[in-house]
Amino acid sequence: MSAVVPKTWSQNGLFEVAMDKEVSYESVDVTVRAIREAVEYQQFKSLQLDIQSPGGDFGALKHYLWHLQGWRHKKVQVKTVGMINVASAAAIMLSMGDLGQRFAYPHTQLVYHFARLAEVRTVTAQHADYLKKHILEADNEILDTLIAHIRPQIMGKVFPKKEVRLGRSRFISKLIKDEADIKNKVRNDLERLFQLDRPISAEQAIDFYLLDQVFNQQNQEDSL
Repeated sequence: MSAVVPKTWSQNGLFEVAMDKEVSYESVDVTVRAIREAVEYQQFKSLQLDIQSPGGDFGALKHYLWHLQGWRHKKVQVKTVGMINVASAAAIMLSMGDLGQRFAYPHTQLVYHFARLAEVRTVTAQHADYLKKHILEADNEILDTLIAHIRPQIMGKVFPKKEVRLGRSRFISKLIKDEADIKNKVRNDLERLFQLDRPISAEQAIDFYLLDQVFNQQNQEDSL
């Protein structure tokens, strides 16, 4: 069965594509193919990815991010928009949009968390060790990629932007002055956020530099 072609729109030099399915090889592949055609053959230089997805496969996310690097090398602008529910790998796709061009709605809910295993019925001790190592490597890669992307925004700024409370967890702002602060403060806070594995608002995502702007009635028409 062939993958469903993603919904796309284009106007005024902007190519817009909807990522509204689980993040899988099939969904990422058809999305990437649509964008490649727009960039390489139709010469679009501005993309907008509208994301409404529960997340999915880490390998599929890596496949998308590899292509994303190529688009940036071609000087293509990549804007991301979180729709209603954006989680897991899809939330990373949203946050990896161009800095200053990562949007969501006031009602958007986001969930950031580390890699998960699908149901495993039987596993040996040796296999369990391998799975643990594989998951930890994936978790570290996610954090490394995300922190490298937002580093230009956070250096010399306070992180998070203001104190954030999520349940019993409290995230206190601190000025980020050097790489040690990124390692000891930013990485630790994002790791705590991912471990909480709970919905956050778009405004809270902005506090963690995972988004840039929340739409309102006045700016929506100009931004979309």
